[in-house]
Amino acid sequence: MTWYCLPGISRCTAGYPADCRCVAVSPDLAELRGQHVSICRGPTCVEVLVVDCTCQAVRSVDAYASVFRLLAPLSRGVIEVRMEGVEL
Repeated sequence: MTWYCLPGISRCTAGYPADCRCVAVSPDLAELRGQHVSICRGPTCVEVLVVDCTCQAVRSVDAYASVFRLLAPLSRGVIEVRMEGVEL
C-alpha cells in the first residue's frame, strides 16, 4: 500500500475530504469500488471506502494519508497490507 491525498502535497479524489478513510485500488480490484473493506497490517485493521481506481500494479492499494498514518508513518512510503472481508 502507498499513500496520497495530503493537502499541500498531493491531490485527493474529488468529492472526498482529506480526512476520509478512503483508498483507491488497482484495476484488477475495481469491483470493490463503492464498498467498505478492512485494510490490515499486523493486528491493526482500518475500515475504508474504496473511492477510486489507480493505474498502479496488480493487487495494489493507494490510501489516503489519513488511513496510511493509522498503519505506519508516512515516511515508510510503501507497506504490505491485507484486505479482510473481501471475496475476490
